[in-house]
Amino acid sequence: MINLANVRCARWIRKRSNDRSLRMKGLLKKISGRTWKPAVKFYLRKEVSFRYDGMKMKITPGVFHPGFFFSTKQMAEFLRTQDLSGMKIIDVGCGSGLLAMVCARAGAEVTAVDISANAIACAGKNAAQNSIKIRVLGSDLFENVRQEKFDRIVVNPPYYQKDAASVEEKADRKSTRL
Repeated sequence: MINLANVRCARWIRKRSNDRSLRMKGLLKKISGRTWKPAVKFYLRKEVSFRYDGMKMKITPGVFHPGFFFSTKQMAEFLRTQDLSGMKIIDVGCGSGLLAMVCARAGAEVTAVDISANAIACAGKNAAQNSIKIRVLGSDLFENVRQEKFDRIVVNPPYYQKDAASVEEKADRKSTRL
């Protein structure tokens, strides 16, 4: 026989633990926002090295670092499974150029575009350092490549919800206003 008091107690414990875990998640988010974000900003204030699949890269300040968030590495792993040979690909918002270089190593003809001058310089240097041929252009999305046709579009935008106050912030937050 089921004891009604035990059922109520179990419900109360489950509800309290859910409330507690939600409060804990909120608390952890606040703590990490106050510790992790400043630590990352401090680390990224100067040029830092990054390696991926045998490629050596330098990530300059103001350029999205592919190692701090899972999305770039996850996208790179996916692209490595695709047959891209002979395809014409554009990497929109190329940042450090990692995804463009992964595509080029797979045999694609790659155009990498970004609105940020820092990102354009960074992607170009990283490709040259790894002897990988990609074309790097300054462009706000497709603005400077309107007449061209591509087989695939690669885009891995940062996911921030904030209106941009400068071109650098626009490059860093472009996904919210597409």
